[in-house]
Amino acid sequence: MSSAHYLSSVLKANRLADDGARCTRMSGAVANRLTAMGFEQPVDLDLLPEKWWVLRVDAAAMDDQLECGGAMVTVEATTSAIVHRFDGYFCEVVGGSFETQEAMNGCVWVEAGFDRLSLGAKALPCVIPDWIVGRLAAQGQFTPVPFSKLADTYWVCGMGGGVVSTHELEDQMRSEPGMRHGITDGPFKSHAEATYAFDVLWESPE
Repeated sequence: MSSAHYLSSVLKANRLADDGARCTRMSGAVANRLTAMGFEQPVDLDLLPEKWWVLRVDAAAMDDQLECGGAMVTVEATTSAIVHRFDGYFCEVVGGSFETQEAMNGCVWVEAGFDRLSLGAKALPCVIPDWIVGRLAAQGQFTPVPFSKLADTYWVCGMGGGVVSTHELEDQMRSEPGMRHGITDGPFKSHAEATYAFDVLWESPE
C-alpha cells in the first residue's frame, strides 16, 4: 500500500491510480499557483516538504471536544500537518506554499482581487498591477510573493509617490497598515533604474 499524499483541486480526488494514496483538496487559486510553478495535478506533497500553507479544516481537528462537521476554522500549518495531523478530517488548502510561517505573515505582493484568506492572519498585502504580476511570473516569482524574495529592489509609486525601496515600503506598511501605495512600475535592481522609469513617467504620463 502506498503512503503517498497528494493535493488536487479535482472533485473526488481520492480516486487515484496509486492504490492506498491519500489526497487533500486545494483551492483553484492554489492549484493555479502550483501549476505556474511547474507542478502537475495531483501534486505529490513529497515534492513540497515542510512548506507552510493556509488551511480550512474541521474545527474538531483542533478540539476533540467538538463534533466533526460542526464548524470550520482557518489554520496555518506545515506539509507534515496536512499529511498526519489533519488526515481523516475535512481539510482544504486555500493558500501557499510559503517557505516559512514568517513569510506567510509578512508583507507580500498580491494581485488585484486576491483572497485575503489565502494569506497568514498577520500578513500585510500590497496590491500590484496585473502586468507587474506577469513580469514577476516571468522571473519565476508567483503571487503572493513575500517581500523577502525581492528585498533589494526598487519601485515607482506613480507620479506623486516617487521611488521607494522594498525596505522603505515595508516600513511604511508596518507603520500604516491599510495604506494604499499605488505601485506603478518595478521591480528595479537599482535606485537609478527606478528613478529613470519615474522620470519617463513624468515625461509621458499617459
